[in-house]
Order: sequence, then C-alpha cells, then structure tokens
Amino acid sequence: PLRQFPATDIDGRDTSSALWRGRFTLVNMWATWCAPCRIEIPDLVALQTAYPDRLRVIGILQDQVSVEFTRRFAKALQMNYPIVLSTWDIESAFGETLVLPTSYLVDPDGRIIATHIGPIDVDAIGRLIDSSTKASAGTSLTEPLLLP
Repeated sequence: PLRQFPATDIDGRDTSSALWRGRFTLVNMWATWCAPCRIEIPDLVALQTAYPDRLRVIGILQDQVSVEFTRRFAKALQMNYPIVLSTWDIESAFGETLVLPTSYLVDPDGRIIATHIGPIDVDAIGRLIDSSTKASAGTSLTEPLLLP
C-alpha cells in the first residue's frame, strides 16, 4: 500500500492520504506553467464529476507559486477537486516526479494500480475504475498497470 502522508489542500482542508480509503483516488502531479497539465485539467474536472462516489481527484502542485495565485488559477479553470502543494512526505510516497503531468491511480485499499505520464485518457481511467470495481468482488489488481 501507499505510504500514508499528511496533506492539507490550498483551502486548509485535510486531504491526507489516510482519508483516501474506500474510493479510487487519481493523484495528478502538475504545475501551472505546464501546458499539457493545463490542457488535461478539463478532463480531470470531468472525471471528478462523472465518478463522484467512486473517485476523488487530488492535484499535487509541483510549482513554486503562492497559494493565492493557485486559488485564482483553480477558480479560473473551474477545478472541482482539492489542490495540495507538494511536500517532502508526498514526494517520498510517490517518488520523484520527472515529467509533468504524471498521474497515479490509487485503489480503494490504498495501492497504486496505475501510473500514467503525460495527459490522461479519461475513457481509459473510466474503464479501469469500472473493471477494478467488478474485479474487487472476487479478485484484486496487485500489479501496477500503465495506462495507455
């Protein structure tokens, strides 16, 4: 399982990994200066909207900008999911992120089941959530998968 770490979003709410149990969590490493990151934000918003009871999206900001700038940025792009400023604890849990965006799909038991470098494919993540939900009835995914 993913090592637990404390986290607070830019609005001061607890978003620690201990709270992620029970639903899929898509952890998206991104930066405001990253063009592919900005392009995929509407897809992340759509995923959060499409799977409100089975998925939470968490944006981990890999940027050196102020919280106020980040709030304005998130509001302008209508980001409907928590944004957390990266910390040493988060970096050590996921490892060093060399390419942005990079996303990790964490299953309801806290295991990373998929990693994707570059903009996400909404349909692929939806299929993975749907198939993992069905698989969890009798089997589980134990090997990390790389999303197409």
